[in-house]
Amino acid sequence: MKSINLDITHRCTLECSRCERIRWTARGEKVPGEDMELYAYLKILNYFDHINFCGNRADPVFNPNFIQFLAINKKRNKSCEIHNAATGKNLAWYQRAFKANTDAVWHFGIDGLPEKILALMDYLKRVIYIERIKRASSYMKQCYCVRRWV
Repeated sequence: MKSINLDITHRCTLECSRCERIRWTARGEKVPGEDMELYAYLKILNYFDHINFCGNRADPVFNPNFIQFLAINKKRNKSCEIHNAATGKNLAWYQRAFKANTDAVWHFGIDGLPEKILALMDYLKRVIYIERIKRASSYMKQCYCVRRWV
């Protein structure tokens, strides 16, 4: 199976202390990059069987075409994994994403250094995060909660 890791946007709501984004944001500069367009994504699907949506500079859920990408993967029987840690999308958006491709594997992460994780997430974000995981598990075949140190 041919697999590829895609960084499909340049946006993220997190400011993890060891993230590559810090190079630019610390200097007040815009993080380079752009949203992957549908035509480019369709070309990639001609060559790969598995898509790993895991950004190095961004969170994939912020690409405006993301739900469409998921639906296309499902229609073309292409497997995919989504690594999501950032907040900013509401639960209705996640529900649409989960329904677009019930075969997708979601990895929900809490980014940051271990001693700072709880300080980074206020009560409301924790509640939303837990609800997101519960909703995913009701639609998806596989759903994981992971902690990464970025």
